[in-house]
Amino acid sequence: MSNTAFTEAQKQYLQGFVSGVDLQRHNKGLGSLAGSLPILNNGAAASGGGGGEMVTVGGPDAIHRAAQDRFIADGKKLNNEEKAKREKNALDIYDEMVERAKKGEFPKGSDVFLTKFHGLFYVAPAQDSYMCRMRLPGGLLKSHQLRGVAQIA
Repeated sequence: MSNTAFTEAQKQYLQGFVSGVDLQRHNKGLGSLAGSLPILNNGAAASGGGGGEMVTVGGPDAIHRAAQDRFIADGKKLNNEEKAKREKNALDIYDEMVERAKKGEFPKGSDVFLTKFHGLFYVAPAQDSYMCRMRLPGGLLKSHQLRGVAQIA
């Protein structure tokens, strides 16, 4: 696949499509797509911290990232859990969890905290195993669901 630019027809099509999507989002009280695109944050470069990093300015994490940025701008330091959430989205580590499971390894460092977002709690140092948190609406299980839990255990 070549890296040629979009043709004029493609540009017009995409502009119309995105305009229509933005109109629908506006009618539903949502922000525009432009507000949810990643941008290069040069704040780290400006403060002597090296190159910029890719951040998402929109979406559900935007308010948390902005709060962290204000906290850091005030000269305060983030705790280890906040640093871990800032470096990796906990819901995006599923593939890493699968690889660790294939290798028979357990999470280390900040991955222990991030794995909890998937309902798995690494219970070291008591034992090298996981505890699984499950949500049972109303505390009720059907027999086939209970058999599934038993197979996993």
